[in-house]
Amino acid sequence: MKDLGGKDSGIERLNKSLYSRKPRRESVRVRPVFEPKEKAVEETWGTHDLPVGEDRPLEEEGMSIAKKVLLFSSIFFLGALGVAAFVFFGEGNIVSADNVNISIFGPLAVAGGEEMSLEVSVENNNNTMLEDADLIIAYPSGARRETNLNTELRRERIAIGNIPPGGSDIRKVRAILFGEEGGVQTVTFTVEYRVKGSRAIFEKQKSYDITISSSPVSLLIRSRKEANNEQEILFEIVATSNSNTTLTDLLLRAEYPFGFEFTRATPRTSLGTTLWDLGDLAVEGKRTVTIAGKLRGEEGEERVFKFFIGRKDPAREHEIGTTYTANLQTITMRKPFIALTLALDGDTAKEYVARLGRPIRADIVWTNNIAAPILDGVIEVKLSGDALNRFSVSSDKGFFRSLDNTILWDRSRVAELSLLNPGESGRVSFSFASLEAGPSSSMKNPEIQIAVSVRARQTVLDTVTEEVSSLLPRTVKFSSALSLSAMLLRLSGPFQNSGPVPPVAETETTYTVAWALTNAVNDVSGVKVSSALPPYARFVGPVSPAGEKVSYNPVGGEIVWDAGRIPAYAGFSSPPREVFFQIAVTPSITQIGSAPALSSEIVVIGEDDFTGASVAASRPALTTHLSTSDPAMVGGHEVVVGKK
Repeated sequence: MKDLGGKDSGIERLNKSLYSRKPRRESVRVRPVFEPKEKAVEETWGTHDLPVGEDRPLEEEGMSIAKKVLLFSSIFFLGALGVAAFVFFGEGNIVSADNVNISIFGPLAVAGGEEMSLEVSVENNNNTMLEDADLIIAYPSGARRETNLNTELRRERIAIGNIPPGGSDIRKVRAILFGEEGGVQTVTFTVEYRVKGSRAIFEKQKSYDITISSSPVSLLIRSRKEANNEQEILFEIVATSNSNTTLTDLLLRAEYPFGFEFTRATPRTSLGTTLWDLGDLAVEGKRTVTIAGKLRGEEGEERVFKFFIGRKDPAREHEIGTTYTANLQTITMRKPFIALTLALDGDTAKEYVARLGRPIRADIVWTNNIAAPILDGVIEVKLSGDALNRFSVSSDKGFFRSLDNTILWDRSRVAELSLLNPGESGRVSFSFASLEAGPSSSMKNPEIQIAVSVRARQTVLDTVTEEVSSLLPRTVKFSSALSLSAMLLRLSGPFQNSGPVPPVAETETTYTVAWALTNAVNDVSGVKVSSALPPYARFVGPVSPAGEKVSYNPVGGEIVWDAGRIPAYAGFSSPPREVFFQIAVTPSITQIGSAPALSSEIVVIGEDDFTGASVAASRPALTTHLSTSDPAMVGGHEVVVGKK
């Protein structure tokens, strides 16, 4: 190959001519002129034999290929046209699923638990036989065969065989369907078949919807339609078979609204508080379940209870696989038919805290809240609890039935209970007290339960129609009695004291202070005892027992004992909680002839663990009077004397 960048290259010559100092000479390149040539063309088609080894002219070879392509295209087009004509107009053996028809004849609705009977026709409108055809039936959940109610019928395959061109096959299909009343169940039919000369499987499918006109079992719910807050509600659920076959493995499930507290049921639940295993239900058989509980809510609120019954899920025994029916009951919260108010010492709170042994006055006020008169009213107060002093119960106009601790008022004792018109009110009262705590007492966290109930008869159009009632529960809790004792010691106690006794003006004398705590029926936490020293006294410092937390603030002279938790019956069934510490006193000459105070009032506070109420006690200030239990105690030795 010639070097493009060489000496004689065109690029080199062009470069020299561009940068040469010599004048340029124009050069003219002469293009060759092509002259037209005459070529003889034959006027007719023909063939020319070429000598062996001589090439055919290019024009003749191209023409030959075009002829071949044109010829092939024409043949293909005519063939395709023929096939299309054969398919559309001929009597060929082409099979189409569109020519396979499934016709279903039967009822549009059936009662749950009763047998469904359908007639299924499979028609072959093709010109070719359908070979080895099968009818496959997919049933809805819960379907059963009448001859075997214990096994769910999910899928069934029926062998049809061959269906000739223009032929059909008719089959009877029977099953028992279950479901909620008004629900729609779907049965799906599929025809599978083959055609001659092919191993492929073809299919045609069609669905049939059938409505459950009635449930195989009905649920009847009996309960009141209105309720008061905290009122006990009773439900009676009756399941009745509507089926002409035995219903097996039935489950009943309940859904409770907010505010309902389950208390009991008959028969007992199978799981938790919401599920009952009812077993099998014979034709026209019945099962009854009763449920009781308390309902809470505000006036005007609605509480909806839902109940479901159906067949047990084979895979999950505590769940309903097929629901047969459901029912609900709505209860509206109303203010009580007869409004009740109970005031304990004037307090109407739901929970009242009182002191042990102190009498409590109770006032009951009732009001007719309904728009009709009520008559023959009866009021009952049930008192319960180990803390009740039964001998303390008294009542104006009422009778205390000590056999069951119940106070009764009726129209024979209270005239207003004979007839109470709409909006009218009345009042009765009683009193009671708790037992005292003592060394022999064993009660802990004492309380007394009070249940006030009133019942009467409501009249409509001068005819007695029903009984109306109201219930009001209350609780009285009793706080513990935390007690404090304080003593001044000289010779007793854990410390050695010094200084003159009787005290001498302007001379220091030391004393031991003893504080002791006792507690009654409840544990008390966060207990603190506090007092303050006067300016002429000081905190010496030793504390016994050493683990007790006693602090002193010289600013103000406050002494605080952080006793923490004091258990119930400390000082009764167990030793009292005690602390000892030492103080020093220097009397003034102005105090000669007196017994000066050595502290301010001593106060103890804490919180009752049971009632949550604050408890407190106090003792007067200590003076130079020694405790009578101290050996150094001598009458008159508490008075300050002057120096000799």
